Amino acid sequence: MNEETHQKLMTIKRSFRLLMNGPGSQSMRDKGLGYKLNWGVPFYELKKMAQEYGKDYDLNNLLTLLSRYTNAAAFVKDPELKKAMFDRGMEVFKAIDEKADKTSNYAVVLQRKASLMNGYYGANVNEECAKTYQEALDAMAKDANMSEQLKNSIAYEANLYIATYAQVAENNMAKAKEHYEKAYTAKPNDQLRKFIDAQFK
Repeated sequence: MNEETHQKLMTIKRSFRLLMNGPGSQSMRDKGLGYKLNWGVPFYELKKMAQEYGKDYDLNNLLTLLSRYTNAAAFVKDPELKKAMFDRGMEVFKAIDEKADKTSNYAVVLQRKASLMNGYYGANVNEECAKTYQEALDAMAKDANMSEQLKNSIAYEANLYIATYAQVAENNMAKAKEHYEKAYTAKPNDQLRKFIDAQFK
C-alpha cells in the first residue's frame, strides 16, 4: 500500500468514528450481521463517501468487498437486509468487471459473482448462477497462466453447482453425472465419490 492510499484509508477510518451509530450497529447484529467491528454507519453516508473514494478502489479491494457482501447475503436471515447485501454485491461486481483483465484470472471474477448468487439463493438452485459458473469454467479454460490449485478450486465449486442444477432443475442426469465427475477430478474425495456412485448406478 502506498503512502497516498494509506492516508486516504486513515481519513476514511477517522470519518467512521464521527458517524458512529450505536442503534444502527445493534440492529445489524440483531439481523445476523455480527461483525467483530461495526460502526453502524448509515448506508446513505457510505454512498456519499463512495462518490469521493470509490473510483480509487483497486481490484483487490473490490474483490475483498465483494467477499463481504457474499458472506452477508449467504448468512443474514432478515430478507430485506439479505436482498440489500445481494444488490450491493452485484454493484461491486459491476465495478470489478469494468476494471478486470478479461484475459488473466477473469475466471476468479466470475466465480466470485456466482458465489454471491449461490449464497443469496441458497438451496434454490438458480439458472443464472449455473450460467455464470459455466462462464467461469470457460474463462478458466482460456487462461494459460492460472495456477493448477486455483483452477481446481474453481472447477470443483463450479462443476458441483452446475451438476446440482442439472439434476434438480433440468432433470438431466447425464449432464449432472458429467459435472459431478469433473468436480471429483478437480478435488477427489470419498464423500463425493460415494454420492456419485449411489446416485448414478
